[in-house]
Amino acid sequence: MEQVQDRHPHLKYIGKLVILGPMKYLGVVGWSVLLNRSPTMQHATFTTRGIVARYLCFVAESMQDAMTLTQERGGSGLNLTDPYKESATEIVDQLSVDATALRATNTIRFAEVSFISAGFDTDIDDISATLRPIS
Repeated sequence: MEQVQDRHPHLKYIGKLVILGPMKYLGVVGWSVLLNRSPTMQHATFTTRGIVARYLCFVAESMQDAMTLTQERGGSGLNLTDPYKESATEIVDQLSVDATALRATNTIRFAEVSFISAGFDTDIDDISATLRPIS
């Protein structure tokens, strides 16, 4: 993490998690997130749809660290990359049918009041969409 801090002095460390931006957020967590272009794409979507939100990159030492801090700070949800897609299925409160079948989740949503976590896998829908004919 020190090497990351040296290259990216604007990063804010809270515990073992790196946070970019304000505390009300959605984000992506995983190993290669500092190179991830999702925040740029998500912010463009938020802007064009009038959604007031921030989408951030997180570096965490474990999936549990990422979830705990996200919940403590009032985060709405996370997208997951490697290595957390499988381990998340073990710690979320609820799993969708697809996430259960695949034993993997790439999206976690937190309930606003109770912070119950629900895990989903959207890869099946994404892949299915690429196989549909273009009309």
